[in-house]
Order: sequence, then C-alpha cells, then structure tokens
Amino acid sequence: MISNIEKELLFMHRLGMNFILIREPENWESALDVDILVNDKGGASEILIENGYFCYRDSGTHSWFLKYNVTIKKWMHIDMHHGLKFGDIDFPIKYIHRLFDKSVLNKIGIPILNEGDHLILLFFHSVIDKNNIDGKYKKRFNIDLGVKIFEALKMHYDFLPKPLGYYIQQMEKWRKKDITSAELMTPIRIQFGLGSDKSSVMAGLMLRVKKRVKGLFRGGNMITVLGPDGSGKSTITDAISILPNVSVKLQYMGPVPNLNTRTVFILEKLLMALNNQKRNFSTSSIFGKVIRVLWHISNYIDLIVRVNRNIWHASGDGIVVFDRYACDMFIRDEKHINESVYIKFFPKPKKVVLCVGSAIDINYRKPELEINEINQAIDSYKLIFNKHKIPFTEINTTKNSIKESVDILAKILLKEKFSND
Repeated sequence: MISNIEKELLFMHRLGMNFILIREPENWESALDVDILVNDKGGASEILIENGYFCYRDSGTHSWFLKYNVTIKKWMHIDMHHGLKFGDIDFPIKYIHRLFDKSVLNKIGIPILNEGDHLILLFFHSVIDKNNIDGKYKKRFNIDLGVKIFEALKMHYDFLPKPLGYYIQQMEKWRKKDITSAELMTPIRIQFGLGSDKSSVMAGLMLRVKKRVKGLFRGGNMITVLGPDGSGKSTITDAISILPNVSVKLQYMGPVPNLNTRTVFILEKLLMALNNQKRNFSTSSIFGKVIRVLWHISNYIDLIVRVNRNIWHASGDGIVVFDRYACDMFIRDEKHINESVYIKFFPKPKKVVLCVGSAIDINYRKPELEINEINQAIDSYKLIFNKHKIPFTEINTTKNSIKESVDILAKILLKEKFSND
C-alpha cells in the first residue's frame, strides 16, 4: 500500500516537477518528512504552493515547505534543496546535473539517486550534518560499493578535500571495526571545516546555553490562542501541536488543568473546594469575601505555575502554544480587580492569535452562547490587547477553512521561532 507522502511525491512528479528524492525513508508509512533535490527552485516552489504547501523558511539553497492534511490530521513536510553543501564544501553545479542525469525511478515511480551516489551522500550526511554515523542509517552502510561502482564514480567527486577512495577506505575500516566512529568522523569533519568532534560538541553546547539564557529573559517562543468558545481554538491548536521538526508543547489554560505536577493537583483540589464554598456564601458576607479572595489567589498561582513550567521549553528550540490565557478571567467578569490580577500583574504573552469570525457561524457551533455574547467577547479581547499593548493577529476561522486557519497559525509560530534563532 502506498503511503500518503509517496502519493504526494508521485503527484508532483506527474505534474512535471523535476526532483530527486535524496534519502528514502526507512518506513514510508510513518514518514512525513522527506528531502528532495530540485534544479528549478522557482518552478518547483510554484507547484508546491499551488498544491497547498507554504514555504516557512528559505536559506538560499534550502527551502522548507509544509502542508496540513485535514483528512488524516497530519502534516506533510518537504525539505527542498536547490544545491548541496556539506560543511564548507559547495557541490558544483555540474555534479548536481550529473545526479539528475544518473537518477533512477524506484519501484513505484519516484525519482531517486542511483545506489552509488545515494550511499556516498548518505555517508556525508551522517558524518557532516548529523555528526552520528551510528544513527538510523547505520545498517545501510553494510552495502559493498565494489570496485566497479567506485571506478565509475571517483572522477565525479574530485571536488572533495580528499579522493573519494579515501572516504570509502575509511568507511570500510569502520565497517570492519578497525577504527571507531570517532576515529572515522573527526578527521573528515575537520576536512570539511567543522573542527574536531570534541570542539564542535562544545561549541554547540555553548550556543544552546547562550540561546536558553537569552530565551529565558525574553520569555521564549510563547504564543497564546484566544477567542470565544466555538471559534476554533482547540481545533487549530491540536493541529499545531504535531508540527514536524519543531518541538511544540500545548498548554491548556482553561478551568480544568492537565495534572502533571503535584503543585497543580493540590491547587486544583483547593480551587474546587473554594469554588464550592463560594456558592454557599454571598458576596456581601465577610466569609464570602474571604473565600473569594482566597479563590483568586489560588487561581492566580495555578495559572502562573502553568505558564512558568513551560518557560524552559520555550527558551530553547521549542514553541509553547497556550490554549486560552489568564485574561479570559477578565473577559468572563469585567471587574477592575480581575483586570489587575489577570492582565496587569500577569505575564503578558509574547504574541496573541485571536480567533474571530461570524458570530452567527460561531453560535451554530456553540449554540449555548448568544450572538451578542460572542461579539462582545471579541470586542473585549481587542480592547484589552490595545489598552495593554499586547501584540495580536486575527484569524477568521469562519471565513477560512480549517486548513487555511491552521496554515496561518503555523506561519505565525514558525516566523516567531526562526526570527529569534
């Protein structure tokens, strides 16, 4: 049975997109991320965009495309290379042209590299890009290239720091366990301008520490999705939570927290008890006022805990998406005390995505809300964002389809992430 990503690639090939699959996935069924090489960036990009993909990052020789499949509720992710580079070495254009000339079709008709080029590029990808020869591709290096294949290929790799034979000999020594993985990779990485294995690891570690510290001070990649009930918040945040190649953490900020710390568990029990007591005492009685003050304090601490336990994730390479936020407490009950507690003295989100749309359509999804209540909630959100200078972007979830709404949110998240890297 052909997987969804195979169907996508076959369809693109039949539309005339000239590409080669650089690495065939170990398991097509679970693969939603593929690397392709193209010789016409503009034409390939146009075909992908016309078929529902959007480009979220472009480094000049490498473009990243995403597409959300609403039917299977999964993302398709295509890394499009319009050039090859390992370390400081740019692969010449004539070499790229030869890869296309010598490419073959796999058993279902997808253009792929020939066996020799595939193994050589996989070797350099593991050593240079991944710094891990013992990773998921290890078993593929058990294939013997043979003298005939080596002789046919060696003249095409004359741009490498050393002759192709040297790298094949090193691979053979490693296969026979005559040298360790570190002894194989370290000199090759130095040849490609990446430094020793030890120094590159330390440099990478220092870079990550620096990024973490910087992220902690600026609040990291923390985005809040808000809107009236029925506006599609949970639908689009659920799709965003499975974005490939990006660590997205979803944090619900509504009245029923996810119980994954004991502090939150204790707070939830306390809040439930105080909430029950609120119903038994009027707001005019002293005890009723004390109960309500305690409830607000406990609720505030609970919400703060849910925010703070995600800061470390957001300060690194991850993104935290909040479904609802503390300001909802003010939207439900627009008192000055709620504005102070849940907006003025609560950590402001870095960016808010506000789900809006036709109140009639939202009411159809959530009939327990009156149309005027929906409009009032949307207006209140905008008012407090402008008043407290909280940046926000609107997504019309009734005008846009689910896929279009998800794409808009994905673009916002990825732009925030990569603009901070």
